[in-house]
Amino acid sequence: MSSMHGTVAGIDVHKKMLVVVILRSANPEVDYATGRFGTTHYALEQLAAFLRQHGVTEVAMESTAQYWRGVWMALEGEFQLTLAQARSTRAVRGRKRDLADARRIARRLLSDDLTVSYVPPPEQREWRLLSRARVAMQESVSRLHSQIEVLLEQAQIKLSSVVSDILGLSGRRILHALVDGISDPEQLAALAHHRLRASKEELSDALWGRMTSSQRLVLKFYLEQIEQTEKHMAELEKSLAAALSAEQDTIVRLCGHPGISTLSAQQIIAEVGPHAAAFASPGQLASWVGICPGSHESAGVINQRPLP
Repeated sequence: MSSMHGTVAGIDVHKKMLVVVILRSANPEVDYATGRFGTTHYALEQLAAFLRQHGVTEVAMESTAQYWRGVWMALEGEFQLTLAQARSTRAVRGRKRDLADARRIARRLLSDDLTVSYVPPPEQREWRLLSRARVAMQESVSRLHSQIEVLLEQAQIKLSSVVSDILGLSGRRILHALVDGISDPEQLAALAHHRLRASKEELSDALWGRMTSSQRLVLKFYLEQIEQTEKHMAELEKSLAAALSAEQDTIVRLCGHPGISTLSAQQIIAEVGPHAAAFASPGQLASWVGICPGSHESAGVINQRPLP
């Protein structure tokens, strides 16, 4: 085992409990100290004091669900932290024990045998929070979009057959009119924007249907959810732009590549940082993103698995 690490700690993380084993590189086969702690703020302060008391400089823990996050933030800035992927700390089958798990994490840290997960610095985590919240909201809008299409089909209204985006200007006018009880196809068709490709006759034909009062009520709720979510998305975009104002040069450089918008550039920076410093090579970054094709060799023949 490496003697460069000095005194290290392995933490087996649970929702309500932490098990800690401290090892020294000079004698890694013997537990230097062990302890059990809770996961409240006060308990984490006790954990930090315990680690300081025993001269710990490096701490490793497993990326267990989301429970590691509070421990990480409590120790960040004072100790050199490593978040290990679960597969690199796996126990022998049938031998799962808390103390043994913490000891194994510490030993593998000493032997540099952990597969490390990327944890961005605090500022970047704030960027990620804003960016990912917006993405989650966009996915919510997409689900509601699909639910509206199902609702219209149940009412025999074929709006999506003649309008490319039922949440666009024309589509929303028609949907709100349906909520208000308007059912005359010609009256509904007249609400479409004059640049819409479909003719008034095609629109009228597609808007023949029978929407019940229950369907109108559900459609109203769907539209309200979408519009409220879009309002929140706009606020998140504004906050993300303000948070990334110091990285404007990087955003501009990224936008110079085809297909990358300002929002896409902001999302990229939120995920990998302005300099992608955590990745030693472009290939490593591509692998982390998940865009590397698989490669399998058998009997001297290499077969590359295409990207999904």
